[in-house]
Amino acid sequence: MMRILLLLWCAVPLFAQPAEWQARGRGGGGGQFNPSISPHNSDEFYIGCDMSEWFHTTDGGQTFDVVDFRQLSSSPLCVVRFTNDPQILYALDQNFGARPYKSTDGGVTWFPISDPTDEDAYNLFVDYNNPSRVIVSSYTNLYFSSNGGTSFSSRYSDSNGLHLAGAFFHADTIYVGTDLGLLRSINGGQVFAPMSTFGISAGQAMISFAGSVTGSTVRFLCTTAPQADVYPGIGGADFEITEGLYTYTLGDPNWVNRLASLPAGSIPFYVGMSINEIDTLWAAGTNPPFYHPHILRSANGGTSWQSVMQTVNNVNVQTGWCGQGGDEGWGWAGNALGFTVAPNNPWQCIITDYGFPHMTTDGGQTFRALYVHPDDLNPSGANTPQGLFYRSNGLEPTSVWHLHWSSPTRLFASWTDITAGYSIDGGETWGRPNIDNNNAYSVNTVYHVVQHQNGMMYGAASSVHDLYQSTYLTDARIDGGDGQIWMSGDSGSTWTMMHNFTYPVIWLALDPTNPERMYASVVHSTQGGIFRTNNLSAGAGSSWTRTAIPPRTEGHPYIVEVLNDGTVVCTYSGRRTTQFTYSSGTFVSTNQGTSWTDRSDSMMVYWTKDVVIDPHDDTQNTWYVAVHRGWGGPPNDRGGVFRSTNRGVSWTRICDELYSESIAIHPDNPDIAYVTTEESGLFYTENLSDAAPDWIQLSEYPFMHPQRVFFSPYNSNEVWVTSFGNGMRKGTTGGLDAPQNLTITAVGDSLSCRWQAVPGAANYFIWSSDNPGAPFEDYTLELSTSAVSAMLALPANYQRVYVVTAE
Repeated sequence: MMRILLLLWCAVPLFAQPAEWQARGRGGGGGQFNPSISPHNSDEFYIGCDMSEWFHTTDGGQTFDVVDFRQLSSSPLCVVRFTNDPQILYALDQNFGARPYKSTDGGVTWFPISDPTDEDAYNLFVDYNNPSRVIVSSYTNLYFSSNGGTSFSSRYSDSNGLHLAGAFFHADTIYVGTDLGLLRSINGGQVFAPMSTFGISAGQAMISFAGSVTGSTVRFLCTTAPQADVYPGIGGADFEITEGLYTYTLGDPNWVNRLASLPAGSIPFYVGMSINEIDTLWAAGTNPPFYHPHILRSANGGTSWQSVMQTVNNVNVQTGWCGQGGDEGWGWAGNALGFTVAPNNPWQCIITDYGFPHMTTDGGQTFRALYVHPDDLNPSGANTPQGLFYRSNGLEPTSVWHLHWSSPTRLFASWTDITAGYSIDGGETWGRPNIDNNNAYSVNTVYHVVQHQNGMMYGAASSVHDLYQSTYLTDARIDGGDGQIWMSGDSGSTWTMMHNFTYPVIWLALDPTNPERMYASVVHSTQGGIFRTNNLSAGAGSSWTRTAIPPRTEGHPYIVEVLNDGTVVCTYSGRRTTQFTYSSGTFVSTNQGTSWTDRSDSMMVYWTKDVVIDPHDDTQNTWYVAVHRGWGGPPNDRGGVFRSTNRGVSWTRICDELYSESIAIHPDNPDIAYVTTEESGLFYTENLSDAAPDWIQLSEYPFMHPQRVFFSPYNSNEVWVTSFGNGMRKGTTGGLDAPQNLTITAVGDSLSCRWQAVPGAANYFIWSSDNPGAPFEDYTLELSTSAVSAMLALPANYQRVYVVTAE
């Protein structure tokens, strides 16, 4: 019997994905909420964010990771709760609404538990000493579980809304502060009923509530406000309604209002206590007329209070770039948006605000910023310097729209809320550029920059952030905004205003056929459109004219590109009234905007995002357009990435991720591309040129909403991902050459494999497949080795494809 052995052996240069996407930026700058400190390790804590991520540290805030969005997501309502079992944690996870989640492995993985609120949870509390007892609230109901979240039962309700201000568990007695007063269960949560107490002024409702016990003495602390102003989900932004700060020792006749004993001007909102120390009380809010983040502490059970976070003159605060005298002052940070005290350490607390978390571990004697690398902290007791560069420690809660390289070391990032940033060391550290420093133009965001062949940079600026995201599509959110074009002659360090459109500007494009011509996307429902100048070198004296209005459009232009022959390609993004209007799409002009042709696929007419010209098509006939799914009828399920090979005459959908934002194509390999999405993370393909590319969700990228992907023009193995809410991340891909001079020999029932060493390679990987046409991601890893030879078992069917890669 004759055996026929058919083996195919080849080598490929593997474009290995980064094992880690490292955070880059200067830290902070976005709202953070609901910090939570571990009772088992004071260096471990979580901080929530309104941009969907949970920041997690185990080294006291020196570095932060982001909890993978496939495990757990955040919102201003979401919380993480530790228990006395280090393996058991609970949380509220944000999906369409908040829902209860649980971890049984110390936070490594998370899973949903029973949800009595149907994704409408407003708070969650856990019995620290008995982790099987869990309270979850909806808008109207308090639910209780005695079995670790396997099931819940309704225990109390108010059809007008039930705000849970806090909970304290003491053996089988459970106290819950609410807007209706104090609820109590004396039978381990089976029944909750109002507990009659006196002293809180009539018409007042609890905002925040905490409790503690020492020996047999139980003490409570709460803030109050007029009941009509308190609602489920109330947060620190409503600080001005506070009218009371009360303490109550169980067994005393009355609550005692301590507000008069606070330092003048103090407005507390949040309260906190360790669960085992009744004399050290904390409160956090703000302090008119400064409106800084403000922390108060009492060391004697509430009799007297002192302000401990002394922001004026940075007396006891090690700052990052926000502080008195800094790139941003304390007024930018604003009032407290979150506050916590360590459950078993009354000396440790964390405050969060509109951009910058701070922590004390010595009872408020000193504080330090938690949003920059610890080596970059500025000393307390002195003004925060301006113009410094900072390294990220991973706490990046802001959006970045665009990234531009002026040289291998000089980068410019287009940030939301903190305007922009620039780097002079290849992106390792970042500083704030000098742009609108006196806030004369209310520049919130620089969305995009371009650089002329003469070195001059131009930036599109707006007072309105988050343009064309789901919350910024209506005239009410956009038309009142301001915007300009700014210019910089020093690669982005300093900027001067070039032209004030008085409406938001979101994108720019230089014309390669005419160095005096530039286009700008200006956003306004009636006055917006694509504008053009033909005397760019005149700078502030340049004149601008709105081009013709493309068919169907309603003033929401987005991306504009100019091809090598002068053809102008643009997208118009979504606009909503009571629904999406039929005004979005892709448009083309061959006469500098005198007229436009609608080249939109039917899928593009409601909410189009980026258009990208294929860098590997010399004719520039191949375009890609990302389209975002809308809602409310016709826009449903119209989304994905579309490709045209004939300048938009016809389109094919090549990626069906409905919430697509953009696509980026590798500059050296036409088959490699990334797609960014709003809620499903980052996708990747190695066969873009195929009719139906295979897309892989990259598990190493942890954030749900990447915005765009950029390849360094000086090192294509350096890949940067900007995001809507998690700053920037940098990854380095494997770009080693493929092993050469491969030989394979059958030796009995084995295969002897040899190849030539690759300079710089530490390991080699042998992969196999029984399908010669299979994409590489479907291959099976046979083995890895640091040697240049290996032995494999002879394949059972004598037909197999083998690939060797180097790393």
